[in-house]
Amino acid sequence: MSNDVCPFCDSSYALLYESAASFYDKGKALFLPKENQLVRHATASLVGSVATILTLNPIFVLKVRVQNADRPIISWMTVLEEANEIKKSRGIRGFWSGTSTALMMSIPNTVVYMTAYEKCKSSLSQRVFNDHPPTYVAGISGAIARMISVSVVAPFELVRTMQSSGNSGGFLSI
Repeated sequence: MSNDVCPFCDSSYALLYESAASFYDKGKALFLPKENQLVRHATASLVGSVATILTLNPIFVLKVRVQNADRPIISWMTVLEEANEIKKSRGIRGFWSGTSTALMMSIPNTVVYMTAYEKCKSSLSQRVFNDHPPTYVAGISGAIARMISVSVVAPFELVRTMQSSGNSGGFLSI
């Protein structure tokens, strides 16, 4: 998840990811293969990503609108005025503008990131450090996974930001 929405995005995602992984480990995901770790990470990433986007997208929309407002001072009144403007012009659904693009961006990003991270971490742990990895293995694994996932998703971030700002025209009105 991108941490530009709010400070709670990454923690919300992590909680949902771990909950979905635990659900999977307990065998409650009946339609999925039990011993496939790749499927486990991809499924948990998918659940965490979708739930986080659906719940936090309104905050992202408001943030972008407030940042684009031509006002010298930003206050809570500015936020409330922008929220009212979104509701008047687009209705409640306006708070979820850009959601399809966010999902299109977030799902591949988190699935690629978490799967690459877990695979890289377990490979380094087993092959290089004989299942006793130092702490920095998580950092190295995270850096490698982030490079891979960002290269896949970066173009979608621009489209999502443009949609959330209210720009409607041409390609950006997907």
